[in-house]
Amino acid sequence: MADLTDSGSIDTPDDYGPDERGQVRRWLAEIAAYEKSFETWRKKVPNIMQRYRNEKRGGGDTTKLNLLWSNVQTLQSALYGEDDKPDVSRRYKDRDTVGLAAAVVLQRCLEFGADEDAGEESMRQAYDDWLLAGRGQVWLRYVPTFGEKETAKDYLTRGTDDEGADFYENQNGDRITEGVKFADDDGAPYVDGEEYQPVVFERVVREYTGWNDFGHTPAPTWPKVRAVWKRQLLTRQQLRDRFGKEKGDKVTLTKMALGMSEEGGKAFGDVFKRGEVYEIWDKVSRKVNWVSPGFVEGFLDKKGDPLHLQDFFPCPRPLYATLTGDKLIPVPDFVEYEDQAHEIDVLTKRIGLLTKA
Repeated sequence: MADLTDSGSIDTPDDYGPDERGQVRRWLAEIAAYEKSFETWRKKVPNIMQRYRNEKRGGGDTTKLNLLWSNVQTLQSALYGEDDKPDVSRRYKDRDTVGLAAAVVLQRCLEFGADEDAGEESMRQAYDDWLLAGRGQVWLRYVPTFGEKETAKDYLTRGTDDEGADFYENQNGDRITEGVKFADDDGAPYVDGEEYQPVVFERVVREYTGWNDFGHTPAPTWPKVRAVWKRQLLTRQQLRDRFGKEKGDKVTLTKMALGMSEEGGKAFGDVFKRGEVYEIWDKVSRKVNWVSPGFVEGFLDKKGDPLHLQDFFPCPRPLYATLTGDKLIPVPDFVEYEDQAHEIDVLTKRIGLLTKA
């Protein structure tokens, strides 16, 4: 099938087709457009990371001063020491015992939630990406804990007909003649509804999202971003567990595990191969879609608005380094003083040679 994007026949997302296959192609094209727009930045960052880790030394040279490492180490402790402590107080300091009690309850709930989250490491990693790559991000995940199955109670309205006999109606106005029960506490009539699992505990977890695993639709400013996504590399078993055996077995594993080369992975089959999956949050339709370049037959999964957040996205505006008002492509701090860092390397090397002489 020809790529409609290259042919210039795509004017709107609907031009990809109304079926799932067309919509998956649309989202893969959106991801490709993001990668093309951010290509220059995405090529610079690995070199900066290598310099920070001191992996770019060659020829046994030991006279360089890693100015990047020195600067980042100084800024790390200055920018982030520990998580903020929740502080809930009343806006107006009047005599309001109920408001005071509510503030204490909310503060204790937030403190407990912060302790349970244990996302300090995620924040430190996001700050490191901010200092090195120019953009740091975390992803917020809602994690509920469900209890045992229970049967819902559909309460009825009691009425009396013209002959003085009692009757019961549900919320739709339909009269119910069978299966009517009465609650123990107030004697309210009801019938058994559907089974459900109540939420007995819930928390929000912060997940670090690497600079190369987060993406969004290109836009000049953050409020104009239409969709965000997070990339994950999953094993075959993880794909089966998350999306079911049928779809999990059809996903082509296109990526290698971290540290494994293509040549090295050929001898082990799919053991060190991963499937590339994108979790896309579309603010326009307020839907979440899971797509993979290795599975173009349809969505791996899709859901409606799961969290009902005001801004829809499950992540905040990223931490950005230098930005301009025309695009959200960050400029890493090191780029601004890279020439000076190189000069210091040259001077340090000359000093070393003079010392040896």
